[in-house]
Amino acid sequence: YASVDMAIGNGSITACRFPLQFTADTLKQIDVDSYTNILKTDDGNYPVDGAKISWNFGGVDLTLFAAKNDQNTYLAKGLTGQPTQGFPVLHQGATGHAVGGLQMATQSAGLRANIAIPWEGNIGVTYYQAWDRSGYVARTFDQARVYGVDLNVMLPWAEGLAFTGSWTQCDTLVASTAPRGRQDVDYLNTAWDAKFSGNISTLSIAAGYKSIGRNFAAAGAWDKIGRWTNPVGVRGAYAEIAYPVMDNLKISANGQFLTGGDKDKPYLGQNRWGSDADDKLTAAEAAIKWGFTKNNSLDLAYEWVKFDPEAKGVDSATEQYVTVGLAHQMGPNAGIRIGYQLISYDGGKDGVGPYGRDYRGSQGVVQIGVSF
Repeated sequence: YASVDMAIGNGSITACRFPLQFTADTLKQIDVDSYTNILKTDDGNYPVDGAKISWNFGGVDLTLFAAKNDQNTYLAKGLTGQPTQGFPVLHQGATGHAVGGLQMATQSAGLRANIAIPWEGNIGVTYYQAWDRSGYVARTFDQARVYGVDLNVMLPWAEGLAFTGSWTQCDTLVASTAPRGRQDVDYLNTAWDAKFSGNISTLSIAAGYKSIGRNFAAAGAWDKIGRWTNPVGVRGAYAEIAYPVMDNLKISANGQFLTGGDKDKPYLGQNRWGSDADDKLTAAEAAIKWGFTKNNSLDLAYEWVKFDPEAKGVDSATEQYVTVGLAHQMGPNAGIRIGYQLISYDGGKDGVGPYGRDYRGSQGVVQIGVSF
């Protein structure tokens, strides 16, 4: 980043290259892996070149922006792209993909407003439009229009009880060069999520329900299940728990119980799972984080994913991940992380996954970081 900042009244102007991020469903860069800790890919910010104006109107914080989107190597298709690694169950290709029909977005402009409300809460409103200005004339769709609202409040009925919710829509717009008869994608293109969370003593509990339309194509980072980043065409419940056994030892777990479907209308893009039927996707994770000394910590994690097709006579598929990580801090400005992950995939007798019936693998990583 290389930005120029200037204060004006109750706000500021930022120009040149700066980080941009709103919500997980509207604008947030995906994390391309689960085993390294790199600020450039883990903080969720998109590097953009342009300008933004931020202003405070009492209880309202408003941000306006216009920018060119960085075409970085982590995304195969520009702003709406997904990673070239980690393609999902039944994905039809391994070179990256985009959903909602939009293949690339090189420019964007819009706004974000945060409004303070009672119950220690806030309402967020987001709107932006993204365009493809790459000069590729064969585009069928060259614009996306994203708008949504999100809510965060502390409920007064019980101490520590909170509610978070969001609703987002992404319209994919037909290019002027598209073949005659093509229409905007304005169906199966919404995402919404509602979650309650609270504490029982030191135990943290959360439960919610979400629905992601099959043509939802915003540049967000809303979920990662096994090899699958940003699932679409899914709906279902989820739950999370976390418990600090000691000050230096924490355990956590979560589960998702999702269903596919949306078989009444076609979809665009390749980022789908299963078929047009009501297939089931169940996922569970458990993790332990232990800081056994002041400068050393150990991470253990297990993830299990089951894909259960609705079609009769088709076996279910499962994938499992076991991850072990060790971190050592070498003084205040340097550290080393060592990680190892075991991967197991069973596609059943039908081999419904991208690797066929069975797959076994592993990977190791060593990361050294120095800050100065």
